[in-house]
Amino acid sequence: MRLHLLTILAFLGACNHIGGGHAKTESVQDIQKMTIRLPQGDYQVLCRDGTTEFDEAEKVLRNDVCNGNGTMQEVVCISAPGGFVPTSTKTGRKFGTPMAESDCNLATNAARYGAVCGYSGGYGPFRIADGVQLGQGPSISSCTDATRGARRGVICTGTGGQVFLTDITSGRTYGDRLTTSDCLDSLSSVKYETLCSMQNNQFYITNILTRQAYGEGRSKLDCFDANSNASPHSVCVGRNNQWVVARGSDGREFGDSMPLAECKQMTQGIREDALCTRHNSLYFPTSLNSGATLGNVGDSLDRCLHLIRAANFQVVCSQVSGGGYAPTRIEDGVAMGQPMPEESCTDATTAIQRAMVCTYKNGQYFPTRIEDGTALGSGTTLSNCLSAVANGAIRSN
Repeated sequence: MRLHLLTILAFLGACNHIGGGHAKTESVQDIQKMTIRLPQGDYQVLCRDGTTEFDEAEKVLRNDVCNGNGTMQEVVCISAPGGFVPTSTKTGRKFGTPMAESDCNLATNAARYGAVCGYSGGYGPFRIADGVQLGQGPSISSCTDATRGARRGVICTGTGGQVFLTDITSGRTYGDRLTTSDCLDSLSSVKYETLCSMQNNQFYITNILTRQAYGEGRSKLDCFDANSNASPHSVCVGRNNQWVVARGSDGREFGDSMPLAECKQMTQGIREDALCTRHNSLYFPTSLNSGATLGNVGDSLDRCLHLIRAANFQVVCSQVSGGGYAPTRIEDGVAMGQPMPEESCTDATTAIQRAMVCTYKNGQYFPTRIEDGTALGSGTTLSNCLSAVANGAIRSN
């Protein structure tokens, strides 16, 4: 068990330090908190959407987490006169009337996000918490397709052929009715905080929690494409017949609009709560929290993305007046030290340790406290400064 734990901790550490805003996989990014349960030997995982799962170490290692499977432990098939009934393991509540054992097994295996299929005049998802039936379909397979396709607590369901994106907890719907195929495709594009809902034959990026539609409507394929390329905190939304980067939590837009392909590079390039935004055809590292651009000289998109990739511990290089780059605190936009060459700056941010970064002044480099920008010791070469940050010893030239 100790080996499992060390392996998982190493795996999570390789993705990035906590709070980095970037990870190798979306599943790991979805983990808010993970604790080992003894003597069971599995992990209690709190997911970003508020759900809790109990997963074996092997599932965590293959990123099979925070996808709704944790709810499977809350229902079981119980024998009853006439067949089997999905039943809550917590309350003993039965969902619907007896069905064939094979159908019941399909229902419990496909349970997701607090919804399980049951039979009551037709097959439909039931809310496990209180037994409310959320819709009805023609077959067990159509129902399990719906529960298995649920994302972030939202399911495709309805009655009489009317299918809606439906919040499982509240029963509220998003936008207009959809075909079953479009509804499931919309949910398959969900990664983090938003989904695509249809209003008046246009698809809008929509916040899952608030149901607020962002920006302008677009075609379903473009909306699905934009949403499937969202980051944990940003997404492309329609604006001015193009697209603009917006914050997923509240729809706040950043910078000018641009083609979708360019916008997706920005949302995919987010790191350390910083991303690139476009202003008058130039690109700036930007704080996702405040919306403030960092530095006062614009760059190309490729160069801006390069700076973001090298961001570390809430510090990113930004281009400043004077013909160079400076390590810049993302939180308040303070640039530390004098301008240095781009690659020297990105080497400095990549090497940050002990809350220290190398800054430049008058031809020399200094280990510098990130918190207040105070340079320590005598100046040295960049190589020696990076070594000092890494190993705690400052060598002489």
